[in-house]
Amino acid sequence: GIVIYPRLPSVERLPVEDLKRERVSTGVKGIDGLLGGGLLRGTACVVSGSTGLGKTLLGLQFLLAGAENGEPGLFVSLEERPEEIIRFAESFDFKLGDLVDAGLLHFLYRVPADLDFNELGCAIEEVVKKRKIRRLVFDSVSTLSVRIPYEHQFRNLLYLLVDYMKGNGITSILTDETYE
Repeated sequence: GIVIYPRLPSVERLPVEDLKRERVSTGVKGIDGLLGGGLLRGTACVVSGSTGLGKTLLGLQFLLAGAENGEPGLFVSLEERPEEIIRFAESFDFKLGDLVDAGLLHFLYRVPADLDFNELGCAIEEVVKKRKIRRLVFDSVSTLSVRIPYEHQFRNLLYLLVDYMKGNGITSILTDETYE
């Protein structure tokens, strides 16, 4: 059969006064200090760097900090399977499995070779609505860019994703791998 995945909808943004310029912790005190208390709620932040820098780890700490405050989080991975992420996190004594069981952490994983952006967008939208997601980590936009043939298409799709998250008041971190 045929399956149709509509693109992510444009969402009317929450009024700025509803977000009250609130800061949310990244989970790293030093970074929060540099940012004046953390990330602004409802914004998107790109963390860019080479392999092994700690981008994924920062994303996990960000989701853990949210879970400590009862904020459900979503980790969208185009790099590692959820089991691998959980095992990696356990090496830092992060108990992600407990958060998954408590409904405070959710994973979406897609194999990059089979990636369809609109299907992924529909899956993100479904989890956001069903689980009332407040924090999101997208790992990584550089992997997404490889699957989108033209740069302008990639930028448009990334804009739609970020606009959707901002429109829903979701604070997000997007990782981007840089190369030498």
